[in-house]
Amino acid sequence: MKTNFLAGIILAIVAAGCGPAPSGLKQTGLGSIGGNKGLPSGPNGPTGPAYTDKYELAVIKDGADDACVYTVPAGWSKEGTLKWIAAGVPYPLISAVTYSPDRTKSMGWVPMLSFKWDKGPTGEQGVHFSGGVDVINWLFSQNKDVSNLQIVDQQVQPAQSQIPGGIVQNSTQKAEVASVRATWTEKGVEKEGLIVCKIDLSDMNFEYGQSQFSTVSLLMYASPKGQLMNPEFVRWATMFFKSLQIPPSYARKIGQAAFDASQENRKIALQQNDDIMKRYWDQQKSNERGADQFDQYIRGVTEQSGPDGQKYVVPNNGQNWVGPGGQIINSTDPNYDPNNDPNGGGGNWSQLSG
Repeated sequence: MKTNFLAGIILAIVAAGCGPAPSGLKQTGLGSIGGNKGLPSGPNGPTGPAYTDKYELAVIKDGADDACVYTVPAGWSKEGTLKWIAAGVPYPLISAVTYSPDRTKSMGWVPMLSFKWDKGPTGEQGVHFSGGVDVINWLFSQNKDVSNLQIVDQQVQPAQSQIPGGIVQNSTQKAEVASVRATWTEKGVEKEGLIVCKIDLSDMNFEYGQSQFSTVSLLMYASPKGQLMNPEFVRWATMFFKSLQIPPSYARKIGQAAFDASQENRKIALQQNDDIMKRYWDQQKSNERGADQFDQYIRGVTEQSGPDGQKYVVPNNGQNWVGPGGQIINSTDPNYDPNNDPNGGGGNWSQLSG
């Protein structure tokens, strides 16, 4: 696997301009995001104006199979990709990326990348990493449009390795999760982002050299500087990351071992992402309302059913509605009904339950 290809996939998450969505990605349309009135109840009382968030379904296809299903804020792009990689046991490299209509905000997820490094009498080949922060620095260094990267906050914690130990004599395994909040300049725009990297390392020593095999799971989101922790953006990012699902039927196709490892990496990275966001809000004591909204929403998502029994991953706060194309509306306004909303994309919405 070529490292410039991998860097291109990840850096697309923070890039300001990419091409159109691949033709293999199914899309649905819906109107603009809006609808604010009333006051929802939070753990500490009213938390500000009620919100109505609208989401669209995105499906990454592998031939006739649904390889990855997720939701994005209505009107945002759907630029997920899938590429089969031969790395010992072949598996598909899936990346789910979405951009705001003006392309200033972005979110992305890659469940598993693999890297190989060798050092011997003939020199070095590949990329060698010491940990998750090293991966993040390396990825940003590959983008010529990015400069002045500054790490504002970083948290590194040990994690469970998904690489079996003892496969190679004299090998050692290590795993960690690095959570980084950073600022940078991109094409003249001051940006900031949160990047969470789960890395598994297997280092091997031989008589005539060394080798390292590593797998990486990444999630990342970015915005213009000063907008990253806007409560609205936090809700959208939480829904995007926690709605990502690899259907079980596709998991069986790609092999249970690869699926289990990618899902475990994603789960660990998501938990670490929640933790660093919570810590960041705790530091912003002057914005108590925003902190309350985040505390209320970060509880996560839930699974609810439509009238036909179809299951949907949705926010666990407020009411959830599903449209004929799989679109989702989440509203904390108890009086909101998308069937009566002229900006709701038309009638025929059903309220989810469960």
